[in-house]
Amino acid sequence: MSDNPILARFLDDIPRVKTPEPDRAYGLAKSAFTEKERVINDIMAYLSKVSSQMYHTFFIVEFKSITHAIAEARLQDCRGGAATIDVMRQLKTKARRTLMDSASQ
Repeated sequence: MSDNPILARFLDDIPRVKTPEPDRAYGLAKSAFTEKERVINDIMAYLSKVSSQMYHTFFIVEFKSITHAIAEARLQDCRGGAATIDVMRQLKTKARRTLMDSASQ
């Protein structure tokens, strides 16, 4: 972190963006794709990999115990939802670029 104790304490107080790890995730099973489609999906898997057996997560579920605040659950759900939507946005952008590149050839 930092050798400066004041700066280190300040940096410790800044909320960090956490990688969503949903309790349940739903997406498309790898087995639903042909070998060629799996190769293509594996190239893009870094965007949305939640499970090694699934592509393109489209629905997540978060469970909280009664001891956790509802605000914490909402924040966790918002992070997961935002990540899911961002993945779809990135895939759509890449697909559009690929289509435009192939059309110009």
